[in-house]
Amino acid sequence: MKLSRVFSVLPSLFFAVACAAASSGVDHCEVGCPTGGSAQTVVREAYTLNNNMW
Repeated sequence: MKLSRVFSVLPSLFFAVACAAASSGVDHCEVGCPTGGSAQTVVREAYTLNNNMW
């Protein structure tokens, strides 16, 4: 699989993980959670991290 294909799939994976975490009922706020976060925030942060690598 080409590396560009892997990076193009990452936003979908992060969105799926965010949705699963939101619906799991697990409270991760003991370690600190941002207020007003959403799946869009997760995707944007992942995109920023990937682009700052180069």
